[in-house]
Amino acid sequence: MKIRKYKNKDEIQILKLDRLVEEHPWNRRNLKNWYWKYKGKNPFGRSLVWVAEKEKKIVATFSVIPLEYILDKKTVLGGCSIAMIVHPDYQNKGLIKFVADKLFNDAALNRISFIYGYPNEKAYQIHKQFFSYEDISMQNLFHKKLDNKLIINRTNSFTVEKANNFSKAFDSFLNNVKKQRKICLNRNINFLKWRYLQRPDYSYDFFLFKNNKNKICAYVVLKIYKENKIKRGHIIDCFYDKKENVFSDIIKFSEEYFYKAKCSEITLWLQGDQIAKNKLINAKYKIKNKRPMICKFLKEGKKFKKKLNSKDWFFTMGDTLEIY
Repeated sequence: MKIRKYKNKDEIQILKLDRLVEEHPWNRRNLKNWYWKYKGKNPFGRSLVWVAEKEKKIVATFSVIPLEYILDKKTVLGGCSIAMIVHPDYQNKGLIKFVADKLFNDAALNRISFIYGYPNEKAYQIHKQFFSYEDISMQNLFHKKLDNKLIINRTNSFTVEKANNFSKAFDSFLNNVKKQRKICLNRNINFLKWRYLQRPDYSYDFFLFKNNKNKICAYVVLKIYKENKIKRGHIIDCFYDKKENVFSDIIKFSEEYFYKAKCSEITLWLQGDQIAKNKLINAKYKIKNKRPMICKFLKEGKKFKKKLNSKDWFFTMGDTLEIY
């Protein structure tokens, strides 16, 4: 058995392994997605992919995508761990531990301080027991049904326009809003272009909100997703100036957008802003289910343990590279 870094064209075998192991029919990985995610223009660095190979056949793999964070107004390199896959013949034999050890050592050498993920139930136990991940929160999935009785009452305080590129004014907005949060992903123009405008297998709609002075005060990223007969709207990401009373308008605009697209429901994640969460509940959003958010602290990241908590860590669906 050989444990090694990814090499060119490994993705062909990795995707075959994924098809063999993964049971659910939705959100399938494909080559276009793989090249975008692992070889695309992520401004925060190259992706780390490790595999286990036996007789020239890949039987296990695990990856980390580097993502830069603003933590107490300083930049810190974190990562999102994804795609832990083991061939059925090699499951429950400890093989993935050897792959993970190499992956985490590689991450430390690349100055990654912490690695977070959203494992399924089976993988959660492995991450906790063998990889030393720690619980951060149970991520709430906020959900609301959209029916014929939906009434939208947006204010006249904000105008909304679709964005296909980003200006210096947008960059100034991002820098201003990042200062308002204790912990958040370093949303900069290059990251947002890669994450939302360059993804080849899904299309997102990116909208800017401007106040009465024509100043950008928020953005929202929306995606329509079909699962069997259900047409669902995801609020993938939103970022907003806390000094503007704009969050409720973001939600109302999103509901209107999905309603016109004949979606039957709307979902989102929102962590790290209790005031906004209260507004969701007041707008009749229910918590449909929860998913564990866990984090591994590497050597340089142990000092951030207490700071990386669900109260302060602003997090949306767009901050994970695997699920949405």
